[in-house]
Amino acid sequence: MGEFNKCITAEELKAHNKHSDLWISIQGKIYNVTDWAKTHPGGDVPLLNLAGQDVTDAFLAYHPGTAWQYLDNFFTGYYLKDYKVSQASKDYRKLLSEFSKMGLFEKKGYNFPISIFAIVVMLLVIFYGVLCCDSLWVHLFCGGLVGFTWIQSGWIGHDSGHYKVVNNPRLNRIVQILTGNCLSGISIGWWKWNHNAHHMACNSLDFDPDLQHMPFFVVSSAFFKSLTSHFYQRKMTFDSVCRILVSYQHWTFYPVMCFGRVNLFAQSFLLLLSKRRVPNRVQELSGLLVFWVWYPLLVSCLPNWGERIMFVVASFVVTGIQHIQFCLNHFSSSVYVGHPTGNDWFEKQTNGTLDILCSSWMDWFHGGLQFQIEHHLFPRLPRCQLRKISPFVKELCKKHKLPYNSASFWMANVMTLGTLKAAALQARDLSSPVPRNLFVELAHFHYGTCDKQFKLLLSRLLILSSSGLFQNCIESCGRPLIEYWFPALLLQLISWIFCIIPLLIINQHAYATPQSLLQFDGRDPTSKHIDGTAWSYEDHACWKLDIDLVCLKTKEKTSKRQFTLLIRKTEKFEKGLNYVS
Repeated sequence: MGEFNKCITAEELKAHNKHSDLWISIQGKIYNVTDWAKTHPGGDVPLLNLAGQDVTDAFLAYHPGTAWQYLDNFFTGYYLKDYKVSQASKDYRKLLSEFSKMGLFEKKGYNFPISIFAIVVMLLVIFYGVLCCDSLWVHLFCGGLVGFTWIQSGWIGHDSGHYKVVNNPRLNRIVQILTGNCLSGISIGWWKWNHNAHHMACNSLDFDPDLQHMPFFVVSSAFFKSLTSHFYQRKMTFDSVCRILVSYQHWTFYPVMCFGRVNLFAQSFLLLLSKRRVPNRVQELSGLLVFWVWYPLLVSCLPNWGERIMFVVASFVVTGIQHIQFCLNHFSSSVYVGHPTGNDWFEKQTNGTLDILCSSWMDWFHGGLQFQIEHHLFPRLPRCQLRKISPFVKELCKKHKLPYNSASFWMANVMTLGTLKAAALQARDLSSPVPRNLFVELAHFHYGTCDKQFKLLLSRLLILSSSGLFQNCIESCGRPLIEYWFPALLLQLISWIFCIIPLLIINQHAYATPQSLLQFDGRDPTSKHIDGTAWSYEDHACWKLDIDLVCLKTKEKTSKRQFTLLIRKTEKFEKGLNYVS
């Protein structure tokens, strides 16, 4: 009877969701982790994201059995009165227990020693090629090999961050610093901070940092409302600069990904030089210093500036493949706005992820992320075990009617571009007001059917990109240069060249997916055409829809734009759907 009196409801638990008052529930028992959050090995962000609710599934996924012995230190004496477990969660926990009994979490395979050996060999080839060969093509090959080395060291850093690649914690930490900071120039502390938040809030637009790429990319029209990033603690303003960049994000996606490494370099320093608590800050900075000694020194050994630039570009472009894969796993999946929740954690993870179909011999190259659903559900599982458990996860999703999304690498790219294209079309809607600034005043951003107007727009964009871009960006957004625009601006200047060239030849010819278009139209993708015919199997399977934008005009005063999309199903145009942004 006394135990019953010490129960609280889920609503009462929700009130304890702040830095200064942080409670969680695990299997119906209430724990106060307010002080513990500051020293939590996974950081305070995962705890804050799930604060004030039951987090049993997340706790089981990310902690070994030895973690249970520490929970009693934080027990409040209260129990969750209305604690319930869904059948999906019960089956998930049962499957987790079965994998543990099979010893899959301890069987780490040979990926780590193979990767270390491969990295050492590649580094020897790189240094020999740069220092002992005079051939331009050898130097270019070595630059690409540097990028591939970064990819493989990134997979080791990813593995060591989720589980111990070596049993000794101190050695595991050394592996993290060597592969992340020293070899790749990326802070392992930044990676943990960012990556743990991503896993806890998978595909939440305002909590998942892996979807917060403004002003360059948005995957949903919800970003047009200028959401607040709870990870970066700032408002993601959708202003006129962002609108222009997003309007052509499907063109700039690959160029920006090729140089996305620059952003990771900047983010690492921004965290380590900030006032935020960072464990082993000196180690982290020392590791980055090692990288910024050996890499520039290696580049300086090349005979001329032309080869040096080509070497750096080659290394960035090759490692860009890894950045593209990060996007493929989530960009085309379901998204939501708001706090991640613990009671449907299993469902949110499956909804927000996409597997990449590939042969088993490609597993080493993908680093385990080709099984993204399995990785998100069982993050502590070594990547060599993910292919083994895939059939079990697929069966569990089928049982509970949850999506098990998978596609080939090529098709995943098509789906991602379809998502970006659909959002880009939405961003061009001039009827939706955004904060005005000099950028739009100069470009006027009013599209007409006249070629002269289009050429005038291009010329103004070119003038602006070479003269007032820095000042206008800072003044319009009101953000410090180093904190926000430094990592974005360099990428913009590089990608702008790639953006202008397609603009010169663009003829309003677009590709998109029927699901992406209808998603933004608020309708079910299984609905019918305007003329009454249902979407055919080919409409869904081909993922590429030939669309002619036959009307792209601005109405007087209201500036409300209407698109008429004519869908080509055969060689003839059929009556399509009217789409008003």
